[in-house]
Parts: sequence; structure tokens; C-alpha cells
Amino acid sequence: MGAAGGPAAPSKTTKPASAAVPSKVSTTPTAPLTPQLRSDINAAMIAGGHIEKIQTYLLAALQSTGWQASVRSLCLEMLRNGEASDYGVLLKRIREECRRDGGKCKVEAKVVDEGIGVVREVLGGVVNVVEPDGGR
Repeated sequence: MGAAGGPAAPSKTTKPASAAVPSKVSTTPTAPLTPQLRSDINAAMIAGGHIEKIQTYLLAALQSTGWQASVRSLCLEMLRNGEASDYGVLLKRIREECRRDGGKCKVEAKVVDEGIGVVREVLGGVVNVVEPDGGR
């Protein structure tokens, strides 16, 4: 558990050992990712187990706030009362509800902020992002 009672953020990550994938890729926040750069980053994230670390953190954070239970309950409610008759409609309605301010399954801002922090930390082990304003 983290200091604020939420799931602990992953510790500093190790860089992938594969010679086929660059150990650290340089980019800037304003430069668009080329398909090759995106592929290199994805390969490094997968090879280093970083995707799984992000997924594990987010799952624990969402479970700790009751988000998963809320979504499950809302799905059952929509299916039972006829608001959604198939998976495609249900998925669309749930997404709308989760994005709506005050929605029954809106993800808490704290989870979003902490999730962004975890992604940044993990990406920091894979890419070298140069902030144009020095990160301020």
C-alpha cells in the first residue's frame, strides 16, 4: 500500500536487456511519435514487464475505490431495465456514464493523477523525455 492508503507505486524499473530494443529512446513531448518509435517504446514496455506493472497498479487503485463494483452494478442495472440490449450498446452507455461529470462510475481524480504518475515513472525507465520548459 502507498503512503495515502492506495496501492503502492512500482519501484524504479529496470531497462530491457534485449539488444533489439533500444534501452532508452529519446523524444520530446511536442515531437509526434513515428510508427517505428511507437513500436520501439511498446516493445521495450512489454519486454521489461512495464505494461503489467501499470495494469496491476491501476486495477488495485480502481478496486480500492469501489470503481469496479460500481461499473458491474451499473451494467447489471442497464441490462435488467432494458437500457442496453447487447454488449456494444452496453459498452457505449457505460463509457458515456464514466465520462459524465457526477456519473455513477466516474474514476476519481486521485486515481487518474496517481495513474499518470505511475505511467510517467515507468516510461522514465524506457524513454528519455526532454521537457521544453525544464519540467516546470
